[in-house]
Amino acid sequence: MPSEETLWDVWFRGSFTWFEDNAGGTDSDGVFAIFHAGADYLLSDRILVGALVQLDYLDQDFTTLNANANGVGWMAGPYATVRLTNNLYFDTRAA
Repeated sequence: MPSEETLWDVWFRGSFTWFEDNAGGTDSDGVFAIFHAGADYLLSDRILVGALVQLDYLDQDFTTLNANANGVGWMAGPYATVRLTNNLYFDTRAA
């Protein structure tokens, strides 16, 4: 079993994308961003449990349609990873 200092883990991950698309003559462009943050705890050498928060953002303009789609969303919930064998893991998440 790892030492007490390594049982907890705090992490974050983010991504930002700018895009252009002219498929079907829609002449669209926009941005998409997503951010995840979480914390987990190692219950044993085979079981990890944690919680996460996800925040996402989209803003897309359709020039030829004179339209726009945008929004902000979020999810939160628990997750777990169980090591079944040395090379096989089971991951689950509810958000």
